[in-house]
Amino acid sequence: MVIPHEFTEEAVAQTAQGADAPYRDFHESGEPYRSLVRHNPWMRPPGAKDELEWGKGRYYDTTCGGLDFRPPPAAVWWRAMGTSEMAARAIPMGRSCMCAG
Repeated sequence: MVIPHEFTEEAVAQTAQGADAPYRDFHESGEPYRSLVRHNPWMRPPGAKDELEWGKGRYYDTTCGGLDFRPPPAAVWWRAMGTSEMAARAIPMGRSCMCAG
């Protein structure tokens, strides 16, 4: 199959030169991440070669786990529903998807 000229790498590169790209300045600015880290230095992710530091109120201490974890409402709903009821709801949904097409 022949690729139309408009979709070749050369045509795309030629068309992209000087093209008006909305929000280009924003995308190239690094915001909002740059200002988040500047104003909240504890959120700066560690470097790839840095040793992990726990318990100092830095990057990895911002995750919630263990007893602090609160599952989303949908997860609580699905856990409360018995396995047989889940199957009873899922099988008809699967069948309707196959029929749709």
